[in-house]
Amino acid sequence: MNPRSLAFRLAAWYALLLSATFAVVGFGTFYGLGQYLRAGLRDSVERRSQQIEQYLQQTAPDVSDATIGEAITTRLAPEDNNRYVRVTRASGQLVYHSGLPADRSFDPADIAPLPQPWPAGRAARAVTSASGDLLITSVPIAAPSGRYLVELGYSLQPLESAERRLLELLAVLLPVLVVFATGGGYLLVQWALRPVDQMSDTARQISIQDLEARLPVVPTGDALQRLSISLNHMLARLRDSVQTSRRFLADASHELRTPLTIVKGELQEIVSREQCSPELAERVGSVLEEVARLESLVSSLLMLSRLDTGDAQREWVEVNLT
Repeated sequence: MNPRSLAFRLAAWYALLLSATFAVVGFGTFYGLGQYLRAGLRDSVERRSQQIEQYLQQTAPDVSDATIGEAITTRLAPEDNNRYVRVTRASGQLVYHSGLPADRSFDPADIAPLPQPWPAGRAARAVTSASGDLLITSVPIAAPSGRYLVELGYSLQPLESAERRLLELLAVLLPVLVVFATGGGYLLVQWALRPVDQMSDTARQISIQDLEARLPVVPTGDALQRLSISLNHMLARLRDSVQTSRRFLADASHELRTPLTIVKGELQEIVSREQCSPELAERVGSVLEEVARLESLVSSLLMLSRLDTGDAQREWVEVNLT
């Protein structure tokens, strides 16, 4: 895997973006679940507290503390339902105090009483104790039998346990999702870049002898299709330019052979004359040598032109390298 390749860089950016997205979604899920559970717990605490409020407001002025305690135990069963209940008179006298819950999630004796002055209305608070954390709602009530402070709460241990399990699940699940999504993204990028590989293979096979080859055009309607079309147009222009150069070279080589042949014949006729002096014959012979070189050069140019166009075949010969 080449870390400088386009596929690797796209997969890396995809992994970073996906990791950030999963992290935001995980945090939102964790935070939303915590708020939802706490809201549900507060709602449940308020409903149970209202049951005690309604009972106290319906009691007679001379109701006893024992009667209030029996009614709360009958209506709510705090120990069996893992609830915390405490009812206190305005004088500070304790009317009712629930016992140890069935799940042993907290110890009621660790919950300190709410100091006066009491809140004017319903108030919820989180209480931290040595035996566990609780969510307690406190509400003052003015009843015919007197003024009371009703405190009712639930342990936060089940809620915190659910949040902890969710956090552990996210810690395991999110990295696995990121790994699999990154691998799938890398494969998708490789598949998306497959037309580029095909274009590269085709371009590697195009040579000066095969200028009619064209790159494959993938009908994607995007920049890749526009690139392949532009490159094919460029190849067409190169083909026309090369063919023009070949025709010019072939025509020039062919046209140069006729005047060179005429010059060579005229010079040979001058040399063959009897009145030609030795000095003139020597000079004409030197010119004939240059004409012969020009003929060889023109013949070579014509042969190269034919080899480029494919009209002539190359011949393999042995060469003594020494």
